[in-house]
Amino acid sequence: MLEVIYKTVSAITPEVTPEVERLLRVLLHRPLGKQEILQALGLKDEKNLRELYIKPALMNGLIELTIPDKPKSPKQQYRITEKGKLV
Repeated sequence: MLEVIYKTVSAITPEVTPEVERLLRVLLHRPLGKQEILQALGLKDEKNLRELYIKPALMNGLIELTIPDKPKSPKQQYRITEKGKLV
């Protein structure tokens, strides 16, 4: 349900949320894995990280996977894109 609402809102207003801005600042210097991002942001819930930070940033092309062919790899990290650096 949250995904449907987010897609509708993002289609109308492609604004960057404060959560995504925080994520971009954390990834500015180097790619990080989920646990490193959780720690850097002071978060505990991986589901919130995925839904409020990572998914919106990926959908808007602001971050990308370091291993795109294996999105569920335990070695997966996220890096900021050129578009993300402009935000």
